[in-house]
Amino acid sequence: MRDNDFNDAVEESIRQLREYKFKQGYKPLHPVLFDYCYSSKEDKEKFLEKYIHPDTYYAEKDKEWSFILSEPIWEVYHFPLLTKELSKMFIEEVENFNEWAEANTGPYEDETIIADDISLMSLPGTVNSVDKPLEYLWNDITNRYYEPIISHVWKYHIYHDMSQSWIARYKVGGVQMLKPHHDDAV
Repeated sequence: MRDNDFNDAVEESIRQLREYKFKQGYKPLHPVLFDYCYSSKEDKEKFLEKYIHPDTYYAEKDKEWSFILSEPIWEVYHFPLLTKELSKMFIEEVENFNEWAEANTGPYEDETIIADDISLMSLPGTVNSVDKPLEYLWNDITNRYYEPIISHVWKYHIYHDMSQSWIARYKVGGVQMLKPHHDDAV
C-alpha cells in the first residue's frame, strides 16, 4: 500500500470515529481544552498564558528563544512548553476518550504500529463532528512555539506541516524497544 493511500485510510477512519463519538454524545472531561477552539483571540491568549510554561510564553513575546533552549547533547534541544496541569489534562482527556489505535498494522508489512495511540483529530468538537478542537489547540501551540524555535535553531530549515498530532501510550509488557525512526510530527 502506498503511503498516501494509507494516510487517506487513516484520516477517513479518524473522521468516522469523530463523527460516531459526536453522535454518541461524547462529553469532554476537560471542556476548557475544547472551548479553546471556539474562543475569542483574547480568551485564547489568556489560555496560553495560563497553560504554556511561563518561560516559554514570555520568551515567545520577544522571540528570545535562546533564553529557554538547552542542548544536552549535540543537535538535541530541550525547552519547557506545557505546564504540568495542561499535560495532565491532555492525558486525562485521551484516556477518557479511550479509543486507542491498538491494531497491529502499518504502512508496510514489516512495520507495525508500535504503541497504542490516539490522534488528536479523533476527538469531536462540542458543536459539531467536523471540528477537531484538540487538534486545533495543538496546531496553535505548534505554530506559535515549535515553528519559530525550529527556525531559530536551524536557520535554513524549511518548515513543513507538522500537523499530525498523536498521544502515544506505552504499557508494561508492550514495546520493548523502538527501531530508529523519524517522526515528522511534533
